[in-house]
Amino acid sequence: MPDLLLTVAHSFRVPGLGMVAIPAEAAPLLLPLNLHTPLAVTVIFPDDHSESVTATVEEIEHVGTTRRGLLLEFTTPTSLPPGTRVVSTEAMLVSNNSMGNPYLF
Repeated sequence: MPDLLLTVAHSFRVPGLGMVAIPAEAAPLLLPLNLHTPLAVTVIFPDDHSESVTATVEEIEHVGTTRRGLLLEFTTPTSLPPGTRVVSTEAMLVSNNSMGNPYLF
C-alpha cells in the first residue's frame, strides 16, 4: 500500500521547475529525507483521477514558518487544488544534493 506523503493545502508554480505542493499539516514521512531527494509519486486529485510523476523533497518558507513539501515535475502545467493527495509509488532514491536555500513564496 502506498504511503501518503502529504495532502495539499496550497501550491504554486515555479517556472521551469514544476509545482510546489505545500501540506496542510507537517509531513512526517518527508522529515527524515535529505532535501532534493527524488521520489516516484502518484498525485491523486480530488476528482480521483491520478497522475504518476517525479517529485523532490523541498523546504518551503512562508510567514516565518519552514516546512517540508514537494516539487512535482509535471510534463504539462497542472494545478494542484487543496485536498490533492500525493502518495509514494516506489522506493525512495536518497540524494545528498542540497542547495541550502528553501523555496520562498
